[in-house]
Amino acid sequence: MVNKREVQSKLVSKLKIGTEEAFQSGVSMLNDIFKSSLKNYKGLPENYINILLKSIEERLNLNNYNTNYSNTLVYSTIKLDATLLPSIRWNLLVFLCMNNGLFQVANIARNKSIKSAYQLLDYTMNSNTLIQGFKAYIDQGDLDKANQALLSLKKNSLEKSRLNRMEILYSILKGDKELTSKLSKKLFSEDQAFFNYINGKTIAIVGPAPIEEDLSAEINSFDIVVRFNYIGDNHLPSEGFGNRINVSYYNNGTVGNLKRLDNINFLNALDFTCFKSLKHSFQNKLIAAHKGRKFRSPEEFLFNGSSLLLPNVLFDILHFNPKFIKVFHNNLYLSNTPHYNGYHNKRKENRSLWYSFAAHDIITQFNFVKNLWKMKQFQADKTLKSVLKLTPEKYVELMEEKYVEPYLDK
Repeated sequence: MVNKREVQSKLVSKLKIGTEEAFQSGVSMLNDIFKSSLKNYKGLPENYINILLKSIEERLNLNNYNTNYSNTLVYSTIKLDATLLPSIRWNLLVFLCMNNGLFQVANIARNKSIKSAYQLLDYTMNSNTLIQGFKAYIDQGDLDKANQALLSLKKNSLEKSRLNRMEILYSILKGDKELTSKLSKKLFSEDQAFFNYINGKTIAIVGPAPIEEDLSAEINSFDIVVRFNYIGDNHLPSEGFGNRINVSYYNNGTVGNLKRLDNINFLNALDFTCFKSLKHSFQNKLIAAHKGRKFRSPEEFLFNGSSLLLPNVLFDILHFNPKFIKVFHNNLYLSNTPHYNGYHNKRKENRSLWYSFAAHDIITQFNFVKNLWKMKQFQADKTLKSVLKLTPEKYVELMEEKYVEPYLDK
């Protein structure tokens, strides 16, 4: 295992930040410590890189300085010009900062990335910049500009199936059910059974956040109850979450765990099982029995990061003309513990969640869910509603309070 303190000490003493030698010889060390590479940030001021590295040292408790470099980094990042890096490289900085507990800095860098994507379209409009611009517009809820980007991509002869997926995403975020159904019809040939199942039904999506209020009666009243990563009734909470389940959505990690279980007959009791990817024989058996399918994800056109289950489930179900959706017991991780007791076999230390938050880009997830909610594509229980009323800045500030501050040396 890498001794971060020792490697960091060698790095700081060896490198003169900003020189060509630093960008070459520091790469392997930075990969070891930060899962990043200094060359990704070439173009940023030398002094800024110094402050960034010292801030990461503070967050990892590798060094305590008299100066609070993490606070200094916030103001230094605000002052940076968005044109210093292209959007994709700003997103690498977002990952680096969030992976090292600098959530508020990550959000500022992310805003620079959005601005960079906007600015690039002022002087070049090829397919790549238009797609990145479309992602930025969607993220910011700027649907008029997103539509303009789509029209330009049509003129650029973008591959039709990809353009169709972008149009569906746009129509879902716009709240245009008629357009969504029209665009999605060509998909129903491979998913007709699921369309018939969801069409015109009321849907309760029940998340795994710790309970704040007992919503069992309301949850049980819906036509269809959807849950995440169901691995048998003995792993469901005993009260407060309702006692029904019709459909379960699975991420790839849980599918790997299912494969190792001795008995997965509980899957046969579900109406449908929905998977992010199809790799295992038990999934093929469920598909053959018309109980399994691969769900549709917005991940391809999210501004940054891979999609969490709530955005995936909302996006997927909205393809199939539900009558009404309400989300229960999901607060986008804004609680003292991320899940109810028993949802995962192993409980992670909060600091170990930093990488997951970075890989998914929790700000992207927040914006996507909030945009759907603002367009009345679903209703939220009191807990989630209170989260979605926050600004991204406040959401990130509260996430840092819960998942970072308790692990810092005071």
